[in-house]
Amino acid sequence: MSIIIYAVPGTFCNVEVWDELLKNLPSCIEIININIPVRNSVSEIINFLDEQLPDTASNLLGFSFGGFLLSAFTLKFPHRVNKLLVISDSLNKLEQKEIESRKKFVSFIKREGFSGLHKESITAVLHPIRKDDIDLHEKIIKMSKSMEPIAVQNQILATTTRYNLYEKLNFLSIPTYIVFGDMDQTFNKNIINALAPDNFHYKEISDSGHFLPLEQPSKLATIVLRWTAL
Repeated sequence: MSIIIYAVPGTFCNVEVWDELLKNLPSCIEIININIPVRNSVSEIINFLDEQLPDTASNLLGFSFGGFLLSAFTLKFPHRVNKLLVISDSLNKLEQKEIESRKKFVSFIKREGFSGLHKESITAVLHPIRKDDIDLHEKIIKMSKSMEPIAVQNQILATTTRYNLYEKLNFLSIPTYIVFGDMDQTFNKNIINALAPDNFHYKEISDSGHFLPLEQPSKLATIVLRWTAL
């Protein structure tokens, strides 16, 4: 019997972010991708997911901001979630430094346009062992280039205003995995101590930065199988 997982990729990503993970999963697991739409706020994106996801309890998997969105969806519609797996997102609000950096990036896009992420930006969020991985760099650049400049602006602005979700998720009895790379500089490991052990499982993956599905797909596949068995 097949296991269906509804997946939402992160900012600058599309369905291709799951390519390597799918190669490491058995054929009985089907991933249905839902790209982040161009909307003006998190609440508007949640309304979009409300229309896209089944009314029955489903398995949800999100990478980076996709994980944040599906966690917010879970809080609003807990009866429609069977299991939740969050990759590379600590489910908390952004620090002021990151907010200012995003504002500068949007100003740059308005002024210069957008032709995809630069290698330097990508290298900064990958594990050091991946800094010379040309194929990985090109895959991430290709995904980012698929986005229109206005879509990039809207997505960045809409995703900047966030709030802490992990504390509220503690009160739900939904099996939840949080998975992150050992060298993911965007992940706040301080939240681990605040997670309720009865509901949450967490796993740090070695030799990975932020792009865990592409950096360590085999290790992530093992976690996905463990999660589906909960």
